[in-house]
Amino acid sequence: MLGVLQVMAFQESNPNEFRKYYQHSLDPAHEFPFMIKLFEFTTIVLTQMKSDKLYNLCNRQGNVFEATNFVYSKLVIKYLEEYIADNCTIMQMDALSKKQKRMILEQGIIKYVGNDTSAVRRPPAAAPNNEAASSEAATNQ
Repeated sequence: MLGVLQVMAFQESNPNEFRKYYQHSLDPAHEFPFMIKLFEFTTIVLTQMKSDKLYNLCNRQGNVFEATNFVYSKLVIKYLEEYIADNCTIMQMDALSKKQKRMILEQGIIKYVGNDTSAVRRPPAAAPNNEAASSEAATNQ
């Protein structure tokens, strides 16, 4: 379920990149299983969480979901920008994934993705539901 939520958050906060990567995944010369690849980044994030590599970032953000989505988004963008820049095909995906994992091990996840969370684009706020708005209005009176 987390994978689906991260894909949705990435799509909402990075619509141009999402569209660009999705379109690239459909190009016959460069096609790759877009959604499966996106779920692999969730696995990386979860592995890093389990090994306490995101602890400080989560504390600084004050929100585990935002912190993990930040790391997830940065991983997706770094990987797919390199995939596109290097004119990769599905045949090079595994090598590129191994390279990314090696870089994460060598540098640490935060240094690899960069920790400037001020640059994180958050998805648009959901419209408040009527019940919550009514409750808030009643409280303010």
